[in-house]
Amino acid sequence: MKKPLFFLLFLTVSLMVCAQPKDYEWNTPSKNSSESMPCGGGDVGMNVWMEDGDVLFYLSRSGSFDENNTLLKAGRFRISLSPGINVKRFRQILHLNNGYVELTDGAISIQLWADVEKPVVHVDMDSKREKLNVAVTYENWRTKDIVQTKREAFQSSYKFAAPKGLLTHRDSIVATDRTLTFMHCNGKQTIFDATVSQQKMDAVKDKLYNPLKNLVFGGRMQGEGFVLMDTLSSHYASSDYQGWIYVTEQPRMKAHLQIALANRQGSVDDWTAELTSLENKVRHDLDRRNSRRWWQRFWRRSYVEAPVPLPTNAPTTSDASASVPASLARNYTLFRYMLACNARGQWPTKFNGGLFTFDPEYVNLLAEYKLSPDFRNWGGGVHTAQNQRLVYWPMLKNGDLDLLRPQLDFYLNIYKNAEERSRLYWGHEGACLTEQIENYGLPCYPEYGTKRPDGFDPGMERNAWLEYEWDTALEFCMMALEARRYKTIDVSAYIPMIYSCLRFFDEHYQYLANKRGAKRLDGKGKLVLYPGSGGETYKGAYNATSTIAALRTVTQALIDYERGVEPSTKTDVEYLEGLLKRIPDITVRDGMIQPAIHYERVQNTETMQLYPVFPWRMYGVGRPDLDIARNTYLNDTLAIKFRSHVGWKQDVIWAACLGLSDEAQRLVSLKLADGPYRFPAFWGPGFDWSPDHNWGGSGMIGMQEMLLQEVNDKLYLFPAWPKEWSIRFKLHASRGTTVEAEMKNGQVVNVKVTPQERQHDVVLPF
Repeated sequence: MKKPLFFLLFLTVSLMVCAQPKDYEWNTPSKNSSESMPCGGGDVGMNVWMEDGDVLFYLSRSGSFDENNTLLKAGRFRISLSPGINVKRFRQILHLNNGYVELTDGAISIQLWADVEKPVVHVDMDSKREKLNVAVTYENWRTKDIVQTKREAFQSSYKFAAPKGLLTHRDSIVATDRTLTFMHCNGKQTIFDATVSQQKMDAVKDKLYNPLKNLVFGGRMQGEGFVLMDTLSSHYASSDYQGWIYVTEQPRMKAHLQIALANRQGSVDDWTAELTSLENKVRHDLDRRNSRRWWQRFWRRSYVEAPVPLPTNAPTTSDASASVPASLARNYTLFRYMLACNARGQWPTKFNGGLFTFDPEYVNLLAEYKLSPDFRNWGGGVHTAQNQRLVYWPMLKNGDLDLLRPQLDFYLNIYKNAEERSRLYWGHEGACLTEQIENYGLPCYPEYGTKRPDGFDPGMERNAWLEYEWDTALEFCMMALEARRYKTIDVSAYIPMIYSCLRFFDEHYQYLANKRGAKRLDGKGKLVLYPGSGGETYKGAYNATSTIAALRTVTQALIDYERGVEPSTKTDVEYLEGLLKRIPDITVRDGMIQPAIHYERVQNTETMQLYPVFPWRMYGVGRPDLDIARNTYLNDTLAIKFRSHVGWKQDVIWAACLGLSDEAQRLVSLKLADGPYRFPAFWGPGFDWSPDHNWGGSGMIGMQEMLLQEVNDKLYLFPAWPKEWSIRFKLHASRGTTVEAEMKNGQVVNVKVTPQERQHDVVLPF
């Protein structure tokens, strides 16, 4: 029997409503930049707030790395209106469905948005009441060279090993009557050169990928009817700045400001030509329509929401009432918006603030943090993979594979440099991708060690936390293979990189064994993964569990990939099958997964013995030996000691993967509760910086695992979700599958699986 037309229309409208996130709103101005609201798109981020009658925003763009590998902001912009916005009727709204921020009193409206397809920011100002006089001030705190303080050096890749007198070099600013151009120009010599020299790689320097040399980045501000009126010197938070004030020549009912951005390696002339070409492509109305259409499509990919959402600016409550899942789902959605602001980036979203850092004195009150808005702890161009991975794993189930690509390309760009390390130092193949790795593929300058004894292996980091930690890159290898499994997308460009990462472990540990004695393998024909490391925690490890789980899972996934593509490379499959046989087994003792057969010391607080649960999914709901993994989570003394919801802690993920609903409920309630700043998805600083993106990412993964898990083609719905929490979701699974379902009054309802033939794969809870 055919369903009537009105039913189909109702179903379509209902699904569209679920895919439209609710606006997030404030109705009072802010005190300072820590009370800012994120806005962005493409690879551009803004922190937007209203303070003392002015609208301000910081502007950041992915990839704006200076000579010290600090991720610099483009500047701060201040908009002053006369007459101004009436604070008694003030509203600041993040229009999530269309991806822009609006500040309004009903008569005056200021809309800020970033073009998703081009690095261009627009500010649209409109008055329904009377004509406006508009003043726009570009504010820059880098108008002269700045000698970095000891703490300030942590924003760069030098961190605690900065040379005396380290400078942040000044920007170049050209102000004409109608336009203002700002740029930062790296020279030929950068921290890349210092790192190559430090690590004795001068012999292969010309072969190495170098993204910093002659990098020019910045942009140009202009607006119809705006002219330069004046300059000023002033102070905001802890930074002196210079400002250039542009005003409308005459009062206007409408005004528009445009800021175009460009990053280019080459000469200033090359950069200027690229910027001009970009400006010539701007079509304001068309670009706005296209950008809003992109955001609308983005939200239709997936969602997690409560049937009865919170009011637009309601805080999270601390009890387990109906408002808790609503607030957690809202914060999940707000964080996903922040991640999507770098959907088109050449560079991945940094775990320690992304594009949305603000003045550091509002993150840490100590006097040493009274620094410029460029500051973030743990560097700008250096990547800590243990943190970065948590930002990117949730993109698979969200269906945001385009957001995943910048992180995968990061490794694709640098792994050849890591191969050169292996050849130069040890004479074998394979990419040695260390933890705390630079955006040019070499170990971070200070973590490599500036006080190294004579004869110390030049390929090793001289660092108690990072030594022998080489397996973190394997998670990104797995993300690439999972992306293909989810969407059948072409990942062939990443396959040589994945082979190279696996080959490093195979060749290097045979190399080390051969240096110790006559045999390259143990008595069972297995690799001896010693010395090794279980994350930053279990040091001097013999056969670290986290490394074994990574090698086994990625190797098997690559075998499956090779068997599924045409033409299959038989030699590669045979090599991988041989490697799989050489990988040792995980150690289980006293009914619990062990971090390693043996380790020398505990250096950090990571529960690496649970990595076979996540990210490697060897244990969990619907998998063998679930009792062993649960016993490890519940009874391992260090697992209990290390347990937390703060920062990068993953306990909520493991609890969800193991089907421990009460524990997952407790932890996700803490993890995705409102952060300490006005915008609730600005978490942190945790162990790193604010907004803490690996805090949000780990919370997002935990919620996803509570809602949907896929094991051997079975789709487990609500495997760790509490009955009393009403929620509905749409998430992605393998083979292009989407799953929609709702928990309502303790019952699973409205289940929809696409394609329909996968409906029989559903496993219901309880």
